[in-house]
Amino acid sequence: NPQKGDSITFLPQPPHTALIYSGVAGQPDALVTAGGRVISAVGRGPTLYTAATRAYQAASSVVFEGKNYRHDIAQDLLDKQ
Repeated sequence: NPQKGDSITFLPQPPHTALIYSGVAGQPDALVTAGGRVISAVGRGPTLYTAATRAYQAASSVVFEGKNYRHDIAQDLLDKQ
């Protein structure tokens, strides 16, 4: 789990994605973790597969100590296709 006060590094964000901040503190140019769910990644695309792939790419563009994220989001719906 992330500790409070860990520096967050942002790599170039893929197109058609958004990051939603929640468990962060600091200024926009120097964010740190503040515990809990730190950031949500959102991907948009013409298909569920494309949107999910972009969301995971966006999640990979955020770096901080102790980062973890679910790898099964939308998987149940993708399995039905």
